[in-house]
Amino acid sequence: MTRTEDSNERSRNARLFQIARRLIAVAAVASLVTALGDKAILSWDRFSRLVNDRISAWNSLEVVSETPGSGLHLLTDKVLVAAEHLQKANAKTFRFSSELEADAYLSQRISEVAWPREINAKSSFVLRLEGENASCTTLLSAKGVALDRCE
Repeated sequence: MTRTEDSNERSRNARLFQIARRLIAVAAVASLVTALGDKAILSWDRFSRLVNDRISAWNSLEVVSETPGSGLHLLTDKVLVAAEHLQKANAKTFRFSSELEADAYLSQRISEVAWPREINAKSSFVLRLEGENASCTTLLSAKGVALDRCE
């Protein structure tokens, strides 16, 4: 085995080890949710939906774990559309409707993807779910997420 081949093999083994650690973490959370039963903050159904939604591309997990800026394809449409709405409206700050803010996954992911835009309780731009009543003028709406502007 040449020095390059040896280096490539060690690099591949390190990547596989990282993937294995992530899988073990998912399994640990799954067993915790199962053990807690009704006392769990997260139900088994909710946990399994989260895992299926967030880790849907197992075949490309190795590539995704190594490519900076990748992983956007693993996010839900609502997260991506919300960030797109903010960009199209040229919003520097935004806030969540009460219903959207109550969804911890969506609000966290939107705030991450929308960065460097800041969350500000006094912002005139309000992200909401399409099913919610508009409290202001709706600027954009698609795939379950709407952006309103309050004057």
